[in-house]
Amino acid sequence: MWNDVLRDFLFDIGTAGLFAYLVHKKISSPFKNLVENMNRIAAGDLNTRISIDSPNEVYLIGSTFNVMVNICKRCRRIEQKWKRTIGFCIPILPMT
Repeated sequence: MWNDVLRDFLFDIGTAGLFAYLVHKKISSPFKNLVENMNRIAAGDLNTRISIDSPNEVYLIGSTFNVMVNICKRCRRIEQKWKRTIGFCIPILPMT
């Protein structure tokens, strides 16, 4: 009887451990990719794109972040064109 209880207990622990590992991999891997790419973008590499293959909240965050980066790239191009056109940068004065 105790052998059956011990065997069932070990099986349950093993199953729970495997389940926890699989959930961890499914969740942490996309977030790790997301954070690594966000750090590249924060360092100034606006050509980095976040690609996440899972249709969930992480995918939504990644695709929204890509839209934001595209807007930043457009703003940077406009800024560079403006600087070439007028030859200098006009400082933005604080609002009083």
